[in-house]
Parts: sequence; structure tokens; C-alpha cells
Amino acid sequence: MRTPIPRFFAISLLLVGIYAGHALAQTALEANIPPAPAGGIDPSKLPDIQGIHLGMTADQVLPLIKAHYPNPHPATILNVNYLVAPGTKWTGYVATGTSSDCPPGGGIGPGCLTQETIAATFTGPPNKSVLVKLVRSITFNYKQPPTVASLDAALKAKYGAQPVMRNPYTYYWASNEQGAPLVPAPPLKTLDCTGDTLAPAMNIKAYTPSPKPLDQLGLTQWMTVRCNDLGVYVRAWINAGPNSPFAVSMDVQLTDTAEDIRDALAGEAYIEKVNADAQKNIQKDTQKNVGPL
Repeated sequence: MRTPIPRFFAISLLLVGIYAGHALAQTALEANIPPAPAGGIDPSKLPDIQGIHLGMTADQVLPLIKAHYPNPHPATILNVNYLVAPGTKWTGYVATGTSSDCPPGGGIGPGCLTQETIAATFTGPPNKSVLVKLVRSITFNYKQPPTVASLDAALKAKYGAQPVMRNPYTYYWASNEQGAPLVPAPPLKTLDCTGDTLAPAMNIKAYTPSPKPLDQLGLTQWMTVRCNDLGVYVRAWINAGPNSPFAVSMDVQLTDTAEDIRDALAGEAYIEKVNADAQKNIQKDTQKNVGPL
């Protein structure tokens, strides 16, 4: 039976003491945000694509991407920071891909005419920056495409024999951050909400769309986008022609929305503290220049 998600946020007390004021910590306490596993995330327990697991750091992921894509298209590597604190730079997003031509003379093989891309998104500080979203897209060789049945078998062998199916071509798997499947699995409405992450792929002033600090309404909106359910999710799509047994393309997406929202909350608290400290310094300088009245 699925263990209910605790109605507390384990690091909120840390946020109170280190990064944010009472309002943000109280906001976190009132949310359905699961705490990290005791001892932290173990990437080996989380799903992977080609050995690249959710929870890995950029230093661990980049060599694996280079190993799997030895002749890539020019890689996109975006280093990100908080505009209020330029020293907090991290690798926020990495994307690359490959395409294969057929051998000269008209020969074909299973790899030729195949195109593939992979994109990785990492969370920001002050928590450890880790992989929270990984997307792989493959367009298959149209002369020798794999069958839908072979891809179905491969996906079930890798991620679990009993996915939730939206249709014969769309698969979902859901687990907690220790690798245990969620039983019962979340409903399809919830699973459809699991693709977006808050981890930024560009420089940001704040995680919130307005200059105001994050409040309960803002956090409620964060949770609503995720259908008030957080965990580790795999989503796969197989694209096949009408009434065809062969696949045209396939996408696989991994997300850890629980880690993502924890790190976003810690990041927002850090930003708010930097802003508050800057405002205090401005006030001190103003008082010093004006002098006693």
C-alpha cells in the first residue's frame, strides 16, 4: 500500500535557521512535500537512461554523456547563476545529440539514419546541484525501424512490467526516492503533471514570477502544477504510423519532482535572504550618510 506523503518538509527547520524567515519556512511546513531519504539521494536507486541516473551531479553526468555521444552535435552546456548572487554558478542544463549516415554504396545498418538527442536539467544551490530531469529522443532508421513490440518489451524490462498506460503507446512509472514503486500508482491526471521542473536553465532573479517573496499562495500554485503529488517518474512515448507494427520514434523522460521542489524552495529562500541582506546594507549606508537626526 502506498505510504502517504508526510505533511511536512524536513529541511524547513534548516531554512528557518540559515536561509529564510519564518514565512517561507511555514509555507513549506504546510505543503505536501516529501523529505529527502535519510542519508540523502542514492542515484543508483533511481531510474536511468544509458546509466545516467537521476540524482547524479553534473560532474558525474557529463563524462557519461560524452561516452555515449562520442561524435555529437555541438553540445549545449548552460552555466546558470542567481542574478542577485553572481558567484553561485552551476551547470544548469546540458544537451547534445547524434545523427548517423548510412555507409557509402547504399548499405544500411540498424544505426544509420538514426537521430538522437539527450537533455539534462540540474537543480541550483544552496542544496547540492543534482540531475532532476533527463529526456532522450530517438528518431529511428526508417529503412530498418524497430517494432513497437520490441520497444514495449525493452521498456518494461528496464522500468517495470506494469506501467500505467494512457494508450498503447504512452507509458508511466512512478516510484519514491528510494526506488520503491508507488502502490497504487497515481492516477493518469496526476501522472500527466510530472514533466515540468522548477530547476532553471537560465539566469534568474528568483524562482517566483513576481518580485514578492514566495508565500503560501505561490507554493500552492507550485503544487497545483504538479497535481499535488511529488515523486520520481518515468514517461515514455512510442510514435508509430497508423496500423503499423514499426516505430518511427521514441521519447523517454525521467523526473524527480520531489528533489526539484525541495531544491527550488531552498534556492528561493537563499535568494530572499540575499535580497534582505542587501536591503539591510542599503538602510545602514543611508543612516550612516544621513547621520543622527
